Amino acid sequence: MQITLRLGTTADTDAVGALHARCSAQTLFTRYHAGLGKIPPRWLTRLLQPPNGTTVVAACGSEVVAIAQLIPTGRAEAEVAVLVEDGWQRRGLGTALIRRLAADARATGHQRLIAWCLPAEPGFVRAAAASGLPVTARHEDDLLRVALGVRGR
Repeated sequence: MQITLRLGTTADTDAVGALHARCSAQTLFTRYHAGLGKIPPRWLTRLLQPPNGTTVVAACGSEVVAIAQLIPTGRAEAEVAVLVEDGWQRRGLGTALIRRLAADARATGHQRLIAWCLPAEPGFVRAAAASGLPVTARHEDDLLRVALGVRGR
């Protein structure tokens, strides 16, 4: 099946809600660092229209199977977050989304992407390392701060 990466829009609200419903509690906890039941509609809107940011979805036909956000946090840095449906993990989607967001960040003058991860969950770090971007990680406030350089690629 072919995957398409494209900008997310509010037209994707139902598909992104369905993505969240298909994800395990562990996958959602890894992404949001909190236990979640059903995602409130206002969260879905914010995921698809982040303030000053960008959302990219990975779609397989009409089904959204992954979502990633890029949120500028300063002149040099932007925060990045990725959610990949359980059945699609370890297939390169997270890596592809990270590469796409890195290109977007580079185009807007950012030098680094920052992600906040749970130390016991290696998925984002593995995807970041596979992206080919320079990656550094350090423990900070019980989380893992992962920085990816986006300049010069």
